[in-house]
Amino acid sequence: MVSYVEKTEDLRVGIDLLKRSDFNAERRGGRTISSADIEKAYEASKLLHICRGISLLSDPEKSLLDLIARKGEVQAGELYKSFHELTQLGYTRFYGIVNRLQVLNYVDADFTGKGQRGRTRIIKTKYEAEDILKCLEKS
Repeated sequence: MVSYVEKTEDLRVGIDLLKRSDFNAERRGGRTISSADIEKAYEASKLLHICRGISLLSDPEKSLLDLIARKGEVQAGELYKSFHELTQLGYTRFYGIVNRLQVLNYVDADFTGKGQRGRTRIIKTKYEAEDILKCLEKS
């Protein structure tokens, strides 16, 4: 169970996973939680908190997260061009949204040491792209 929580880096998923695993064990009449109970619970709970958080994002934030999920690992400059074409928002707003998505733990935006003065950022999702896209469709 610990590996599932480490994978999502979200303790709320672990708490939900415990609850759902317990319910699964009770439904089948077991006195202990089995690996099958945990795996079944994980499929239900892994997207729960991601989707809830994504539904609270603004439209520009959702648009940027969608672009990142579709492009995979992308440099900030290339991502900004696509974002600007889509939303007509400026770089300052783009930069703020990237930082917010990073703080909310949806993306990694690490500096590579390349580019002008070593400030190029590589941006990628922290979760599976297909999971993020599913949540964006629901919101």
